[in-house]
Amino acid sequence: MDRTRRTAQHPPLDHVPSSPGSHTTRRTLLRAATLGAAGLTVPGLLSACGSDEAASAPAAGAGDLEQSSVKIFSVKDPQISAQLAYALQEGMFEDAGLEVSIDYTINGPDMASLAASGSVQVISSGVDQCATLREAGQDFSYLMKFSEISNTQGVVLGPDVTINTPKDIEGKRIGMYNGAAVALAIESMCQAEGVDYSAIEFVNLEAPEQVTALARGDIDAMAAWEPYLSSAVASGGKLWFTGNRSYLHADAGEDVDWLYLSTGLAVSQDYLKANPNTLLALMRTLAEATKRINADFEAAAEPIGKELDVPTDTLVPVLEANAYDPVVDARWLEGTKTFMAWAAQPAQGFFKETWDPLQLVDFSLFKQVDAEAVQV
Repeated sequence: MDRTRRTAQHPPLDHVPSSPGSHTTRRTLLRAATLGAAGLTVPGLLSACGSDEAASAPAAGAGDLEQSSVKIFSVKDPQISAQLAYALQEGMFEDAGLEVSIDYTINGPDMASLAASGSVQVISSGVDQCATLREAGQDFSYLMKFSEISNTQGVVLGPDVTINTPKDIEGKRIGMYNGAAVALAIESMCQAEGVDYSAIEFVNLEAPEQVTALARGDIDAMAAWEPYLSSAVASGGKLWFTGNRSYLHADAGEDVDWLYLSTGLAVSQDYLKANPNTLLALMRTLAEATKRINADFEAAAEPIGKELDVPTDTLVPVLEANAYDPVVDARWLEGTKTFMAWAAQPAQGFFKETWDPLQLVDFSLFKQVDAEAVQV
């Protein structure tokens, strides 16, 4: 039975070709959209909630749901939306007394600007989106972790591209959506392998566009996320590296630490204070969805694939590559700090300042759902 309830998918933004030097131009456009939607000219940072979790959300327990209808804004891919998709298709939200609808977009970097209108209260995202929203005057906090997705952000070489040494990528054209976190993995690879990052030409393309452009030979490589990486490989491309796995020197691959990225649930503080029991029911359902996905990837692929429009045979290896693990520990903290510091550099221009991830979290409800998972 199809239990899907969702609004129309947002259309992709216009194609804007770019070079490394023009990345901040597109980011500036997104930031401008964010500020405009928020009605602000000079955004002020709101006080961090992570240092005073007890005061952030009222006590919640087995009380009645404050409201049963919940609209969640998310990205239509198995990294960010696997648990949501599984729970929706399997009727798990209904079993918890919730009526959940999901509003999908294609690109994670667009989520903050789209959410900044104030009409969106619940999003599936990383901690970085909370920083962007805070700087736009929207007091969002990260409530729980869904997964680590470092291994599903990567670079695929074109079918007819020969790279004998990492430096051969210099002068090549890489398709990448401006603002994508995979850019940090590329920079990290360049630093590790002595490659001149500025010598790479980047073309700003949506992830689906990258797959087509790579197959046509319009670009030499693409930098994106699953399931688009697998689609490119199926069309003859070669996976070159991911955030935590490199195939530069060995077909079998070797572990690297070029990008740490995680996803989770974030909400506005107003919504958190007004709906703690609703959020507890939502979070418990998603925690259970995580367990069921990990218990049987093949069985989970059918409902997730149906919701996200991804073929089951393509989806199983993607689910296996992601780490659906709710634990927030020292590795999560250090990896997220590294990403946030990179994102705040002037060359990126994502944030106005470097944020400590713990300024952006509120794990008060998460501790009630899974106390052992909260280790920071």
